[in-house]
Amino acid sequence: MVCFKSKQNLETRYSNSDLIHVELCQLFASKMDNLNSTGSPMDVENSTVSADNVSLTPSTDNSGIPYHTTRLYIFILVPSSFLLLTLNSLCLLVLRHVDSIHDTTKVFLRSMTVADLGVGIFLAVPMSFGAAIGYWPFGIVLCGIQAFASVSSVLGTLLSLFLLTVDRYISVVYALRYHSLVTLKRARIAVCCAWGIIVVMVSVTCVISHWQPVYLSSLLMCAFYRDGSILDFYFSVVYSTITIFCLLTVLIAYARLFSITRRHARRIHADNPSAHGGHAPVRPNKKTLHTMLIIVISALALSLIPAISLILDVNNKHHLLRFFLLGLPILIHSWLNVFIYYLRNTEFHQASKTLLLSYYRSFKRIIRCKTN
Repeated sequence: MVCFKSKQNLETRYSNSDLIHVELCQLFASKMDNLNSTGSPMDVENSTVSADNVSLTPSTDNSGIPYHTTRLYIFILVPSSFLLLTLNSLCLLVLRHVDSIHDTTKVFLRSMTVADLGVGIFLAVPMSFGAAIGYWPFGIVLCGIQAFASVSSVLGTLLSLFLLTVDRYISVVYALRYHSLVTLKRARIAVCCAWGIIVVMVSVTCVISHWQPVYLSSLLMCAFYRDGSILDFYFSVVYSTITIFCLLTVLIAYARLFSITRRHARRIHADNPSAHGGHAPVRPNKKTLHTMLIIVISALALSLIPAISLILDVNNKHHLLRFFLLGLPILIHSWLNVFIYYLRNTEFHQASKTLLLSYYRSFKRIIRCKTN
């Protein structure tokens, strides 16, 4: 039915029921005009997501997120962003000054640290802006870059941890052949292959979604999504498979390493019963293995939470629950690795302290030169 802008010309031509219908039609048209003039986006989380109904423009209702929830997001994301950027950047600098770590092991550590730093740059920082502003402020192109790089960084952390575990396993089980089996060139090739696999898997998600990124307001991040596609199922299977495979392999490897360490300690004590003068044998130093085991257990717990959440399909749950199950464990895991290694490794701790003191003294000299 056609809606007329004025009903004065209709009073002589239509009955009262027709005039009432015209008034309702005009009211509906005015509401639609007001909605179009506000330019508020359709909430991705409360509607069927597609490239046609997703907008990256400002929303007057902060994407439907309550004010107290927004403040909680900011309270969590800002410290997490600071820890991710500072600790991982410091780790990259300290690795250059630590001589006790093999060069091949440093390659895997750098790969894991770069991936964790990518989580801070491409995930935590944009999430902080999204929580503070209430929408994605950087445009569709940067939304696609963030969607691609954030997923790549998360998967890169897991595969780098897997490569680091294989390196430690070979160094203990095949100690005499370690330098011939794990060379610097092979380590770099392994890291490049791991990142190549990640790029291919993430590119598949881009192709399935026709390179259409959308902003997920409940997760405060961009993702490649296509309504009616198998993208959700594909990503859930890929992430869950990589997480479970890597972390179970890591646990099995370190269980094997601890078994070998205990067997060697018992053999040494049996071969030298008088070495300790009748006292209990001195327990071997397994602090390095304990450190890596703590890192692995934390990775297992924090990485399995998003994997289980994807399997159970928590996307239809409350947005705060989705954030705590999918986003927060990844952020914590990415800075906790460096924090544990900093506390447990004496040389790493000393090198970090020396490096920070040197930077502090250099900064003081620069300030003195400027004041003089």
